[in-house]
Amino acid sequence: MNDEPDAVDPSLLKQSIAKLRGIKRRYVVFFIVAGLAADAAIVFGGLWWIGIFGPNDASAARDALEGCVGGSANVADETTLEACLASIGLATNTADDRGVPDNVDVATRAVNQIQLICRLALSQEALTRCADAPVVEGIIPEVAVRTRVDALLRLRDFARLGEEGGRLIRYGDDFGFLARGLAFHAAEDFALAAADYREAIKSFPDDPVLLDNLARAEVAAPPQ
Repeated sequence: MNDEPDAVDPSLLKQSIAKLRGIKRRYVVFFIVAGLAADAAIVFGGLWWIGIFGPNDASAARDALEGCVGGSANVADETTLEACLASIGLATNTADDRGVPDNVDVATRAVNQIQLICRLALSQEALTRCADAPVVEGIIPEVAVRTRVDALLRLRDFARLGEEGGRLIRYGDDFGFLARGLAFHAAEDFALAAADYREAIKSFPDDPVLLDNLARAEVAAPPQ
């Protein structure tokens, strides 16, 4: 009787080793792929968090600007006005947005276009929207405030006109003296009205309406 163990077939041993190696390779490949997928997910999540894959406000602002400046400058189009307002909102939504040169360009062009539209606006609704034109520091705010003042004059909203006129003066536009003078005049504060009219005349010396208003205010003002 032969007590020696049966010899292992070399071919079977090679097959077993090959299978083990195949399993190891699959696990290695699996862990590599899983690791790459996890890294990609982390990178994508980071980019999404900082807004790379979020809504592109800059692109949307540029699209809105096309609807804004694409309208006729000779016709007050309320749809065009809304497009201009939308482009400013998208371009200046955050402090970071306002730091992007392309966004500044979009907002600046929109502010100028709003002023053109509002000068031609006729409806109460359009003028009311113009009186609330967005004022963004760093984006020609003096033009936006002047748009508000012009609209308030046409709406005869003297209560707000005084405030916005003063604001316009602070931005260096002497038209603000005329606007605020009219607000004081409407409130029958003739002394303050006359003082503002005198300042306005320095910039508009030949304006007959301004000269007439000054004369009326001086007559009506109490003696000093």
